[in-house]
Amino acid sequence: MRQTYDDQADPGDHSEQWETTAHFREVKAAVTRPLRSEASARAIRYATEAETAFGKEHYREAADLYCDAFCEFTLVNPEEKWHAKRWDIFCHYGNIFTRQLIKPNTDDMTTLERVKCNKKEAKLLRIHAAETRAFLLGHYYKDPYDAADEYKEALELSQRITQGERDQQVLSCMSLSNEQEGLTTLLDKVRMRFVGDVVDENIRRIQAALLEIEQDDEWNVQDKYRTKKKSSSSDRRARDGSSSSLSSSNHMPSKKTSSTQKSNGGGSSRGSLHDFSDRSAAYSDHVSESFAPMPTTKNYTAAATANMKPTKKQPRPKLNPQDLPQLSRKQMDRLLSPPGKECDACGKTLEQLRMHQLFQCSKCQLASYCSEKCQQRQWIQHDGYCRKEHVIKKGDFMQIHSVTSKPTWNGQICKVLGPAPRGRFQVVRVTLPDTPLDAADSISMSATKLRRLRPLK
Repeated sequence: MRQTYDDQADPGDHSEQWETTAHFREVKAAVTRPLRSEASARAIRYATEAETAFGKEHYREAADLYCDAFCEFTLVNPEEKWHAKRWDIFCHYGNIFTRQLIKPNTDDMTTLERVKCNKKEAKLLRIHAAETRAFLLGHYYKDPYDAADEYKEALELSQRITQGERDQQVLSCMSLSNEQEGLTTLLDKVRMRFVGDVVDENIRRIQAALLEIEQDDEWNVQDKYRTKKKSSSSDRRARDGSSSSLSSSNHMPSKKTSSTQKSNGGGSSRGSLHDFSDRSAAYSDHVSESFAPMPTTKNYTAAATANMKPTKKQPRPKLNPQDLPQLSRKQMDRLLSPPGKECDACGKTLEQLRMHQLFQCSKCQLASYCSEKCQQRQWIQHDGYCRKEHVIKKGDFMQIHSVTSKPTWNGQICKVLGPAPRGRFQVVRVTLPDTPLDAADSISMSATKLRRLRPLK
């Protein structure tokens, strides 16, 4: 069970540890800061109930309670907008979905959308809402285009964050897996962090996610638009849980929903951001004028290619038999064996040399030698292959990994035939001499899916 948020908790025998360093005193001051309203006290109580539900694996109930707590915190005095617990609660709410504990419903997508669009909200929370929503669109709804748009919106928000916001401090997410770990473990994991550092981490994750979408082997832009029509606005509203009244007005209904679902431990699903319980109805009246209307995400790529005429798919070029490489099992074993077991020049092993480890090439980290003499003797052959990891040339032997469109190719050895469009490489699978040649075993592959292997002698 994870640590609960209890402002009245007594540190007991560990009280001396709180006072040992200024860092721990700072954390304690942030966690136990006096609350100025009844709404704040309710928020902490809901967060505590959410922690209990999470420990019992009632993830749907925990998500609803976390959202309740976040809504109550929004009602506090504006100067408490940067309360450390508020960010922590919102992180726990989003992590339930990004850790794939439960599938988000349309109400969760609406919650994240409205937090992202609220201009009075802290930009840190808006960035996190956009990033979480982008992950859910790509993972659950299989919509990489809208996911990329959400990631780009998060990057735009991160560029508009002010220095004053970057200098704010928030409480890092606590993730204790066992209550028995005690207060000492809690002190090791709880720390205050500057908002600027958290935003910089988000930017790195977002950029990596965008690169993954662009280089995904299952994603071909032209084929996508030839086979799938652009989703209509009604489909998007149905997915996000929004209606035409929401797009034309900022009013947010406070009517309690009557639909319930049982999922992952018996929690009931709510209707929308402010409909799922009576205690959050006040939040609707408080922020009905704060939230901007939910805009429909514009797909610029679709608009640019709307008038393009579909082209006939070009057949894959056939390869000559001599272009299909074949290696012996001994050569394959050498390619796949990790460096450092034997000298690449004289071939002696560590046992024969009576050495604990060999010297490695400092540039490519793939060649091993027992002495400088062997390294100089082997340099003429190694010179054509020695380069940094991200440099790929024609004729290199690589190992394929993390390919989802062709999972049978994962772990296979391939040879680079040359560059391909869109920054990719044309590769062909390496076969054994007794394997029949197949001219169709050629494919364009992203550089991120290729791992360099040791050079052949």
